[in-house]
Amino acid sequence: MGRIFGSRGGTARLKGGILLGLTALVACVALAACGSSSSSKEETSSTTSSTAAAESAESSPSGVKEAEAIVAQYSQTPTSITITEPVGKPIPTGKSVTFIDCGIPTCTAVGNSVAAAAKVLGWKFKSITGSTEPAGAQEAFNTAISEKPSAVTYTGIARAEINQQLSKLAEMKIPVSTCCTTDPIGNGITNVVRQAASSETSGKVAAAFIVANSKGEANTLYVDLPVFPIYKPYRTSFEHHYKEYCSSCELSVLEESPTAIGKNAPQQIASYLAAHPSINYVFVVNDALSLGLPQAMKAAGVSNVKFVGSDSTAANFPAVASGQELATIPASTAVFGWYQIDVLARYFAGVPQVNEAETEVQLWTAENIPKSGLNEVALNPHYEEQFKKLWGKS
Repeated sequence: MGRIFGSRGGTARLKGGILLGLTALVACVALAACGSSSSSKEETSSTTSSTAAAESAESSPSGVKEAEAIVAQYSQTPTSITITEPVGKPIPTGKSVTFIDCGIPTCTAVGNSVAAAAKVLGWKFKSITGSTEPAGAQEAFNTAISEKPSAVTYTGIARAEINQQLSKLAEMKIPVSTCCTTDPIGNGITNVVRQAASSETSGKVAAAFIVANSKGEANTLYVDLPVFPIYKPYRTSFEHHYKEYCSSCELSVLEESPTAIGKNAPQQIASYLAAHPSINYVFVVNDALSLGLPQAMKAAGVSNVKFVGSDSTAANFPAVASGQELATIPASTAVFGWYQIDVLARYFAGVPQVNEAETEVQLWTAENIPKSGLNEVALNPHYEEQFKKLWGKS
């Protein structure tokens, strides 16, 4: 089931992919999975006034130009990781690392990179499949606790769901490295990779691309996955910059659940687009939701909507390369695990932690997507040698 918010179109609910109704007012709907709320301004009219149109005519060209500059900047390939401080002391071998997999493709890809980085340091690796549901996540963590590894890593899972387990790991003096969350460091979390700042940058780049590509004439459906806290700053940044670059561009939001991944998410999205023919762009914050979306749109008779994605994995890349998916902002999943292992390397070497929060961001289209080697996403092609140098393993 998806929840829909619209800056002009009001609120509605999808059940089984069918839109039951639209109201004229925009309501504030609680985002329980993120522990926060979102609100939209009430629209007094669906028709833009002549004054607003005049203001848009004056501001749109400069906003589009600024958006185009952002697109050009983030279309470039990163050449370095974001940390430069060597560990500086020997890193012990023989450690064991357990990764808790949240169960969606992006998490699994991060786990693969944790395994690759751990191997460089001579550490054992194990992955335990968890869930985006609290009970599943807690069970996976409890299993890890019972096995007493040297360290634990995970990605995406909100601290509120595993607070008891993190406290137990802290009590056991087992370090924990996590990725892609807004939860603070401490109380069981040794360090966090990719916090709000990187997510905010991705949101800005996504908004800029849509405004630039549409030349300031976008009407966008934003498909969110709010169970993951890291997507809250992403959405906030997108909404802010989207309106900053194009005050007249319209925006609606559809909230999806991880339970729709691999099931009916594409059909739900396509059904909403079919019911709202004025929408000309759809942005999906996690491309696990969009696998099969081009086909679903075609089946629903939707042909005028450009599809932009984010946090994509290898399964999405053929659609990007062919132009079915106009652009994506891929999560650098092949690198995130190396950042997480760097956290643990510094812990076991007995040196201070560094700021691992910023990670690389890049926009891929058919023009600049790598033509080969896309089993995992590594935006910076030199990351392995750069981490090895920090660890004294080059």
